[in-house]
Amino acid sequence: MVKRSRPRGFTIIEVALFLALSGLLMIGLIVGTNASISRQRYNDSVNNFAEFLRTAYNDVANISNDNTSSAGNSNTAVYGKLITFGEATENDAGTITPFSDVYVYDVAGYAVNSSYLTDSNTIEVLKKVQANIVYDLNRDNPSNSAKNYTFYRRTSYTIPWIASFEQPGTNKRYYGMLLIVRSPISGTIQTFSLTYYDQSQVPNFSYAIANNPASAIDFSAVLDTLERADVTICIDSEDNHSDHRRAVHLDRHAVNSSGVALIDLDAADNPCAKPADGASVSGSYPLQ
Repeated sequence: MVKRSRPRGFTIIEVALFLALSGLLMIGLIVGTNASISRQRYNDSVNNFAEFLRTAYNDVANISNDNTSSAGNSNTAVYGKLITFGEATENDAGTITPFSDVYVYDVAGYAVNSSYLTDSNTIEVLKKVQANIVYDLNRDNPSNSAKNYTFYRRTSYTIPWIASFEQPGTNKRYYGMLLIVRSPISGTIQTFSLTYYDQSQVPNFSYAIANNPASAIDFSAVLDTLERADVTICIDSEDNHSDHRRAVHLDRHAVNSSGVALIDLDAADNPCAKPADGASVSGSYPLQ
């Protein structure tokens, strides 16, 4: 008689080991995938912001003033763009809460023949042509003395994946202004900036824009605060689990999009190490 062998199945211990190992592998795969997605989202935020700045330079370089403008006046020329960070609104507690959005304004003024302008200082020339981000709809109608102000053009930019703009050396919110403008005389592009590192100083300009955009802005006073200086903005988000933040650096001598540079997380010259104090980047700041 031939003895048949019974098919041997898996023991409970073997099944348990298989399930445990499979679970560990699955957990590792999920964790690794999530980490990869987070890194990609974070890098997308940084690259998107850098591309936003490069596009601003390209837009200024390609401005065409053919006797028309967003203002609708034939004697108006668009000279560049003002980019603001941390515009604010007054809340019920009487404090300032910065917006995360970035705002972009067309800067325009009177179109004046450059032969009549002899000042080599671009800021002074912009003041002479009465450059501004707002204009009076009735300015070319002497019979109507009423003031009716509006923006030449105002757009906004939101960095993706809930990223935030922060200062080097601290994780407080970054805010300030960038002016990318073509000289009314030479036509060359120049970059000016204003950076507020004291978070208690909310610019009066931002407050006026947020609360009463139809008001006349004393833009000559704004121009007087701008300077030629390097700008470094640190980018952070919940998807960034590194001890560093990536930096977007803007050279003070930038004349085109090549002046916008990205600094890698592990670069020796990265000024955006995360501070150890753990201070929050959100919050409200008192009115000045």
